[in-house]
Amino acid sequence: MKGALLSSCLLIAWLPAHAALYRCPSQQEPGRSIVTNLVGDAEARQRDCTPLATRTSALDAPVKPLQAATPARTPSISADRRIPVALQRERDTDRRAIIDAELRTEQQLLARAREIVKAAPAGDAEAQTQARQAAARHADNVDALQRELSRLR
Repeated sequence: MKGALLSSCLLIAWLPAHAALYRCPSQQEPGRSIVTNLVGDAEARQRDCTPLATRTSALDAPVKPLQAATPARTPSISADRRIPVALQRERDTDRRAIIDAELRTEQQLLARAREIVKAAPAGDAEAQTQARQAAARHADNVDALQRELSRLR
């Protein structure tokens, strides 16, 4: 039973959605007209309604097949704009040294923050929270710097 109900719902969902619209004279206000899709053809002729253009749903439009995406072209760097190998190695070495220095600094700050967490007064919840947050922030920084170094080596 559920299968039949489901299949009939799916069939109805796939049918084109359209409605015949009519402009009919208003019965409550003479001289005015209303637009409706609630009347059938026979009732529309009886009430002297004029049919408007049939409007169909955008779902009725034919589906255009998707074209395969073309890969993006990466522009090649001309030989005169390339960085010499020795200069690039020097830059990489400098970058490693900078990241190593930052890592040592963050490790020292993390050690200091952990000492502050241990020394924070037990009764001061706000001080403990701030100390834990600072320690977590420094631990995250250490992890990020170590990941960056692992990408360089």
